[in-house]
Amino acid sequence: MTTFHRLLKTTSRLVSSRLTNPSALSTSLLTTKTARTMSTAAAAKRLEGKTIVITGASSGIGRSCALEFARTQPKNLRLILTARREDALREVAAKIKEEFGEGVKVLPVKLDVSKPDEVRGFVGGLPEEWRDIGVLVNNA
Repeated sequence: MTTFHRLLKTTSRLVSSRLTNPSALSTSLLTTKTARTMSTAAAAKRLEGKTIVITGASSGIGRSCALEFARTQPKNLRLILTARREDALREVAAKIKEEFGEGVKVLPVKLDVSKPDEVRGFVGGLPEEWRDIGVLVNNA
């Protein structure tokens, strides 16, 4: 059963129980919130100490991913944000630093993924301590 189908089944049960027992909805929502908190804690643990590369991080989904990773693990994380627009990357980096302080280290790097030579030299051009990449969000 896919995650979507499990969610659909759970939602159907919630609606059915809401019709017969209004308090069942609030109890179920509390359980869902607790599960989400536990899931976030597990994700934070898995991300601890990781270096994450996000392409297309200057706006949209890439920017949102960068902020969400920072929220999930605000104490020991490295984010390499890449895009073609350096000014927008610096703005995202400044926002992350402002919100999360020194726990999330951010390295904005101008990169156009449509240019093979830039992509090939990308990792080698990073500072040594940033080269052990654990996660890639290929959003560009």
